[in-house]
Formats: sequence, C-alpha cells, structure tokens
Amino acid sequence: MNKFVLATFLLALTMWSYSQAKEGVKIRYSEDKHKISGEKFYPTKEWQTVKEDQAIPPGLHVRLNLETGKKEAKLMDENDNKGQNDNLVVVPDDQPSITDEIYLKSLLKEKKLRSMDELKKDFEALNANYQTDAEILKSLFKEYNGRKARDTHLRILNDLDGLLHQVDNGQEWMKMGGIPLLINDMNSTDFEIAKAAALCFAAAVQSNPQVQVKVIHHVSVLIRRLAIITDEDVSIKILYATSALVRNIPVGLHTFIQHGGLDELEKILQRPGLIKLKIKILTFITDMMTECENSKHLERETAKKIYNKVLTSLSERNWCENSWSLLQVDEHDSREKVVKSLVAMNCKTNDLMHRSNLKVLRDEYRVLAANDIDGDGYFESLAELFDKVLNNFSKPSKSDL
Repeated sequence: MNKFVLATFLLALTMWSYSQAKEGVKIRYSEDKHKISGEKFYPTKEWQTVKEDQAIPPGLHVRLNLETGKKEAKLMDENDNKGQNDNLVVVPDDQPSITDEIYLKSLLKEKKLRSMDELKKDFEALNANYQTDAEILKSLFKEYNGRKARDTHLRILNDLDGLLHQVDNGQEWMKMGGIPLLINDMNSTDFEIAKAAALCFAAAVQSNPQVQVKVIHHVSVLIRRLAIITDEDVSIKILYATSALVRNIPVGLHTFIQHGGLDELEKILQRPGLIKLKIKILTFITDMMTECENSKHLERETAKKIYNKVLTSLSERNWCENSWSLLQVDEHDSREKVVKSLVAMNCKTNDLMHRSNLKVLRDEYRVLAANDIDGDGYFESLAELFDKVLNNFSKPSKSDL
C-alpha cells in the first residue's frame, strides 16, 4: 500500500480513537451485590460523579472520565443497551475493589493516546521517507542502466513489472528511455532475464496507446526475436509482449503485418513440437480477427479501412491446415482455445480423419457434460463448439460414404 495513504489512514484512525476516548471508558458491572460501605449513591439518568467512599448499586453504567480523572455513574436505559457493547468493559463476579480500580487506571494510563505533536512528528517522518512512483522509476532506471549482478538485475525487472502496469508509469518509463533497455534484455541469452524483460515491456505498452504509437517501430525487433526460438517459454513471453504492443490500435496490427509478422507466425505453426507456443499463436490470431470484426462499430473511417486490410491479410492465410493436430492435446483449456480458433477462422476441410477426430472429441465432451456434477455447463459448451466446427464441413460425397 502507498505509504502516504497508509499514513493518512493511521492518522485518521488515531484521531477518531482519541475523540472516542475523551468520552471516557464505560464499565458495566455484573448484577452481584456490592460490598463497599459508605455514603450511598443515588443514580439518575444523567452522569454523576461518584465519591471514593460511596457504594454503587448494581446494574449501573460506570465510567472513568479521562478529562477529570473522576469516576461517574448513571442508570442504564434501552439506548445504552443497543450498539454500545463495544464501549463497555464487563466486570464479573463481585463489585470491583480498590485494587481493581487502581489496575484500571494504570491500564488506561499505559494505553493513553499519543499527543497531536507526537502524531505530527510521526506523520512528517513518514512523509520524509515517502517516494513517488516517478522517483522510484528514476532510481530503478539509474540502477538498471549501470553494471549489476544477475540477482540485482532480476530484482529490478521484478520491481518494474509491478510499476509499469500503471499507465502514467509506462509513459514515464518510455520518456526516460527505458524501452530500449527492455528490448535489449529480451535478446539476452539468460532466459530468466529475457522472460522478465518481456513481461516488463508488455506491462509498459499494454492498453497504453501513447506508448504503443511511439514505440511501435520496435515490433520488427520482436518479430525477429520470435523467429529465433531458443526456448519455448521465452518465445511465449516475446509473443505476449508483441501482442501487447500491436493490439487495440489499428496502426499496431498494420505495422505488424507490414514487417512480416504473419509470415513468422505461419512458419512457427509449421515447425514440429512447440505445442504451447502454437496454441498461443492461434489465440493471438483469433484475437486479431475479433478486433478487426469489432471495428465495424468504429466511427473513424481510416481505422475501419486499416482493420479491413488486416482482416483480409489474416483470412488469406491457411491457418487451419496447421491447427487440426493441436486438438490432440490432453488439457481441456488448450482444446478449448484451439477449437475456438477453428470456429473463429471458419475452418473447413473434407478430410475424413479430421472429421472423425472432431466427432470423437465432441462425443467425449457430451459424456462429460452428462456426468458434470458441478453443472456449470463448461463441457456442454465445448461440445457445442465442436459441433460448430463439424457444421463447417462440406457434405461428404458418395465416395466418402
């Protein structure tokens, strides 16, 4: 939590407690008979000072007035019984002795609230140590830009990841010249540093149009980095950073395609293995298509034209051919992403093997849906998605039958 907010909250809480304490601490005694002798106390509905030698009848409200140091008592009424239990200290068994009163006074003295001067000093001390996000970013930039050990390097990237998600911080980091540093680290042979840098880059640009537009030229570097797959997890993070940079701005998707981004994605889909990365690519393609289709509601004609060009480029690619095999994964979540992509891309084929595999999976999810104890409809929705893909198939010819 922001130190300034925390300090303000503590000050407000302490002030409230101080005002409550000024009213005194109320004590409700049990109904046992009192043993202290002396002048009898005659209670009323108003608070009255109790003399030290006065005997107090049972069932009264008793409090110690912190301003006068005197004990006060009054009759209980209905309002006192409602909502005030938090301000009462119940004393069980017999009426309190002098020792009890001394203990109570001692306890109150120990718990005495700090003075306003003390609170102000503490508040000023907190403010003196408080740093704005911009100041923290400057400090991290200076540390990041210098020579550092690996652990320090990773710690800085971790700190940045937590800060750069905020739009203002992402813009400030860009103005400092921090984006090229992250780009450079994404090319690191240290996979942990490369992944951490990609996450920081994504945090700085995602849903931050001012940053996206100004650093979109870096997309060519990210595409080249995608082409060099040294570690699948690193490539997944680079793809995530690329998506964060180009999504939700027309010029972003257009620039990605101009620099051969779709070519590289298609090449990766044709490679053996890399199942996790391929599924991420299909999701990215589907997201781009959805964004283009939603652009129909935009008012700017220029943006609409750009999105139409992007959608045409996406539709011209044969993504489906390299996607069918990905349905063989075991995880439900991965299958869901693949079949959603097949539906979005309107994939069709007359291959009987593909159709057979789809039917097997569709039937599997129908069985799971019938036995679904949770009843959340997840398996049923997957079965419906497989049906949609099956409905895209051309009707088989007689020779197929």
